[in-house]
Amino acid sequence: MLTGVSVRTFYDEVIGLEEKYYKAFPDAPPMLYFRPPSGNCNNWVLTYAEKLGYVTALYSFAYNDWDTKAQPDLDAAFENLKIKLHPGCVYLFHTVSSTNAKLIPMAIDWIREQGYEILPLCDIEA
Repeated sequence: MLTGVSVRTFYDEVIGLEEKYYKAFPDAPPMLYFRPPSGNCNNWVLTYAEKLGYVTALYSFAYNDWDTKAQPDLDAAFENLKIKLHPGCVYLFHTVSSTNAKLIPMAIDWIREQGYEILPLCDIEA
């Protein structure tokens, strides 16, 4: 959690990740967004991320999809996702989830059926 670390630790964590990203993907576009680990943030984290040039992106929906040994039930996850849909909703899905591989195509179709447009963060005007 970054809410209680020193400026130096915050910098080392965030810039260290950025360096690993560029090393792994040298032709990748610049990192523009910062999502605090576990969504934990405070004014200090938001301010310092901005000083490093990031736009902080938080999410309005997440569920326990990160535990590969305890994957959520597909139907329950879909119902939960439906209940949480609202204008400006940002869903957080972890790539390690086998449930999400089935859930996301269903969600995309359903969200569009509700009249919503799905956009990447960079196309959303604040």
